[in-house]
Amino acid sequence: DYDAPKLSAGLKHTAANGAIANLNGSYRRQYDTFRDDEIRVPVVGAPRRRDFGGRFRAYNYELGGDYQFPVIGGTLKLIALNRFKRGRYSEDAVTTPLDGAAATGGRYAQVVDSGEVIGRGEFSWKWGKADWQIAGEAAFNRLDKDADLFDLDPAGGFVEIPFPEGDGGVREKRYDVSISYGRPLSSKLTLQATLAGEQSTISQTGPLGISRSFFRPKGSASLAWVPEKGLDISLKVARVVGQLDFNDFLGRVFLDDDNQNGANFELVPQQAWEVDLAIKKDLAAWGSTNFRAFYRGVSDYITLVPLPGGGEGRGNI
Repeated sequence: DYDAPKLSAGLKHTAANGAIANLNGSYRRQYDTFRDDEIRVPVVGAPRRRDFGGRFRAYNYELGGDYQFPVIGGTLKLIALNRFKRGRYSEDAVTTPLDGAAATGGRYAQVVDSGEVIGRGEFSWKWGKADWQIAGEAAFNRLDKDADLFDLDPAGGFVEIPFPEGDGGVREKRYDVSISYGRPLSSKLTLQATLAGEQSTISQTGPLGISRSFFRPKGSASLAWVPEKGLDISLKVARVVGQLDFNDFLGRVFLDDDNQNGANFELVPQQAWEVDLAIKKDLAAWGSTNFRAFYRGVSDYITLVPLPGGGEGRGNI
């Protein structure tokens, strides 16, 4: 059973001098309850009943706005965003042999608070046939998690067991600057290029107090070519830096799979070289045909990896 009602509103104002202001807000609640109960009949051994169920309750809000106005021959756009989410999740898994043996199982519960505050500025102007833009962004992300793990004892009650890897917090300060340039090189060929860099500091709240900083260059260059009417060819080369899911830093239990991920505070963002070639040909009454070739060269790929001391968790390869 799932419901997610959401209330949102937006305001827009255009001034006489061409300035444009937007303000947006939303509030959402999530209600998710599930059950997945089974009778399992093994080839060897007694049949057993497995009861698995859980519930998720959350709310989130988002407030954002932007203000765009002309200044010194160009346009300045200021953007701000603040969002927050709190989610409470719990699940129980109990296996009961039908031959009268004692039931086994566990319970997992977590409360996660996450939020993000972003401020961004974009200054755009035209110089001859070229379009320019300089942008800067600051983002502050946070996540706090409190997790509890329980075992089912022979008497049928849940007894809490230590699970320190499931508790903690992550903070990130990220700064991004970029410059973009675009212009037609001829009547049939257009260039668009962006050069950017990202500085990020990620820290763990808690007794370990791990903190790491990174600088990641990124950007892209693309060409759009229309050699004849009805034929479009584009080529794009980009250096991309991914964003981390802070939940991957902390431990997580999956009772449904009888498995768990350990904590790993050594994660770094995934990076990639991306090349895309796209060709579109208009075939008139026959429709159109599209061809796409792409390449991805990924470093620091994020997936499940073995962790020191045993177990597994999200990590880089």
